[in-house]
Amino acid sequence: MGKSLVKEIEVLKKILETYQVFSDAKLAAYTLSYFKSKIDNKPLRAYFCRKLYEYLSEAKTADGKGPTKWKELFFLKLPFLFEMVIVIQYLENHILDDKYDVRKGQDKTVNQNLISANILRALLFLYLDKEVTPLLADEKQVLVIHRLLSRLLLFVDLGQRIDKEYNNYQCWVDADQFPLLLEGRYLFPPFVQDCISSFSKLVKTEVTGKDHFIDGYFQRLYLTNVYFFECIVEIVLTMMNYEGREKGNLRKFAIQYGYMLQIINDYADFAYSPNKKEQALLKTGGKKTTDFFADLYNFNITLPLIYHLEEGSRRKIEAYLAGGRRQKKILTQYPMQIVNEIKESGAIRKCIDLSRQLSLSARICLDEKNSMTPYFENMCDIAMKNKFYNIFI
Repeated sequence: MGKSLVKEIEVLKKILETYQVFSDAKLAAYTLSYFKSKIDNKPLRAYFCRKLYEYLSEAKTADGKGPTKWKELFFLKLPFLFEMVIVIQYLENHILDDKYDVRKGQDKTVNQNLISANILRALLFLYLDKEVTPLLADEKQVLVIHRLLSRLLLFVDLGQRIDKEYNNYQCWVDADQFPLLLEGRYLFPPFVQDCISSFSKLVKTEVTGKDHFIDGYFQRLYLTNVYFFECIVEIVLTMMNYEGREKGNLRKFAIQYGYMLQIINDYADFAYSPNKKEQALLKTGGKKTTDFFADLYNFNITLPLIYHLEEGSRRKIEAYLAGGRRQKKILTQYPMQIVNEIKESGAIRKCIDLSRQLSLSARICLDEKNSMTPYFENMCDIAMKNKFYNIFI
């Protein structure tokens, strides 16, 4: 699907031409170089959007199906919008988390990432007006997409703020430093909490005395990752004017699937191998082979560490977290010890098990009779076995 989206880069180039002020014509290359390198590499959210449309097309009655232009909307234009959003997120994450060979001391690269992300935010809505609006039924649909995309971008930034301010070892050790979540807040609506209540309760049962921190963990994941999939569902449902019984089921699927993916991403951060060929296989769209232990490097307390730190032992991981940056050599000098510690504590196994439970629960939301269901089930199979899992087992 990525190959079909690559040509949309040319649309962005044409939009950028209006804002080109130098004769060297390098603005497009400066802004879109990373986007272009990523767009044809398994664009998950674009694929999710397309399959969601196909799933709902089958769920709708024959006389309720939309016009032929819907295929262009749901196969190309909307998927490309969502890929623009994830690229913006990646560019900013590379700076915030020192990932993808972007280090805070490298001013030129950091500046390019930051400026490119900001330009892409503007291009996102220019592309919406130019390419998506003509395919929509009325102006109300334009406003819905604009509102939901704006909320999505805001949610990600709010989640990043939680990550940088509160998701650290100091807040883990000193509970008073981590504020309580406000009850019934819009950012974590009851429907979402109901979708994951059994899973968050399971973590709280196994990790005692850290309920507020665990609540913050699930809130952060919702803002930075999970809402992305729920947002896609909301937009597609609205564009198709769908109000059937699949509406709630697909929202629940998106939420549980999003949490499943993020938990896999959390334990994948510890998937280090000394083998160069295996390292190359562990690369993802948002992370290079040199970015293993990136969450640990930034003192981010992800689910593997929540489970691991429950034991409270003095190991290499704890020594690094307690010692701060002056202990950063521990991560480069003892990588296999880090991997072995996180495995021996049972943290990785618990994360794998939780991701699999989320996968199984998400599948239940799908209609077995829908011909598109196997595609979504296949997306859930990553929790059962993946390239990161192979490093630990």
